Amino acid sequence: MGELKVNRNGLLCGSVIFLQLLWMQTKVFHPGLSGPAYQLLYYMKYIGTFSIFAVTISTPRRNGVTARQKEYIRLFLPLFILYFAVEVLSFLSSPVTQAYGLSFVTRSIAYILDKVCVVVMVYCVWLLRREKSIECICKALLFDGVLIILFAIPRIGIAGILYTLGEVFGVAESPSSLLEVHELTYCLGLCIIYYLFFARKQLRLSKFVLLVFLFIIGGKRIAFAGIVVSGIFALVVRKKGLKKGTLIVVGTLGIAVSLGYIAILYNGEFLATMATYGINVMGRDAIYSYFLARTKFSPSYLGWGLAGVSKMIENMSRAEVGNMVVVRGLHNDILKIYIDFGFFGSILWFAYQLLYMPIQLFEKLGKRDATLYVALIIFAFVTYLTDNTENYFVFQVLLFLIPLTAGARDIEGEEI
Repeated sequence: MGELKVNRNGLLCGSVIFLQLLWMQTKVFHPGLSGPAYQLLYYMKYIGTFSIFAVTISTPRRNGVTARQKEYIRLFLPLFILYFAVEVLSFLSSPVTQAYGLSFVTRSIAYILDKVCVVVMVYCVWLLRREKSIECICKALLFDGVLIILFAIPRIGIAGILYTLGEVFGVAESPSSLLEVHELTYCLGLCIIYYLFFARKQLRLSKFVLLVFLFIIGGKRIAFAGIVVSGIFALVVRKKGLKKGTLIVVGTLGIAVSLGYIAILYNGEFLATMATYGINVMGRDAIYSYFLARTKFSPSYLGWGLAGVSKMIENMSRAEVGNMVVVRGLHNDILKIYIDFGFFGSILWFAYQLLYMPIQLFEKLGKRDATLYVALIIFAFVTYLTDNTENYFVFQVLLFLIPLTAGARDIEGEEI
């Protein structure tokens, strides 16, 4: 009988990712969890990152960091420069900064620290697991998803699982939202895009079926739309080949769509259309209206600062936005970025994600990196329309780790 071998670095990376996901899954594993235990889960994004960083710098490596990986990490520098500029400007113009003073500054520092930890996690997981990084995180996601179902069955039964599936396809109504685990579902979506459109030979059918099942049962319809849009891009590029001009067209279109979407929100057409067709926006109309009434869509709008929306949500009263006061975010990252970064600041943020990164990857690291990154960022931007994925820690780690890992090797031996 063969000896079971467990890679210690793989176990560490997978365990940390699993623990970093738990903060948003307490309703499944421990309903009502509060106090120090809850805070420990919340700060796991920092504790886990520090643990992996400590192991990385203390682990002897035969192969050091390559110029390619260093170049990838340098691509994040303009983003942090933008963060700094937005924050400095907020001290001159933001009503949130003026109202909350030092507590606002600490929230902004936490926002930047989150982003630093994302980059550190990407860097360290790659160094510890190299080409097995994606597989390592995928296993952690699958373990988490299966565990959620096992914990849910005693509370909602097999019938509840089936009803949840039925609700996703509009043929039944689920008695519980227990399986609607946001961040995990979106992370699974990133993995599906990678394996389905770029690396089908690298995943067994049984694992892929489980991946898709857990993704579907998560019930995030906007993620389904993201898979479709991302898939169309991936299939077209694989057929015709990727060119720099294609990146410019796709990126410019993405910026235009984002700004158009914001404009529609401000003139009231989006919410009016939702109401006309009887689409349930789950209370988003209340919280959107709260922020839209306090800001404006104009080149003269300078933004509230990095944590402006977050700070305001923290201090809302139930009387102002009804039950939406209990949410952890605006549920619209496109609008959040606009409000926090301002008119021109948000354009720069959109341009960084949709133009700068793809073009730099294309020119400095290769077509595969650029193609995969664009496919994933398209999925991310679709989810940004109605959710908080820009602030989901593990989602952001995976968003940037997949192109770094997959682009370093020949994906299925194909040219793009």
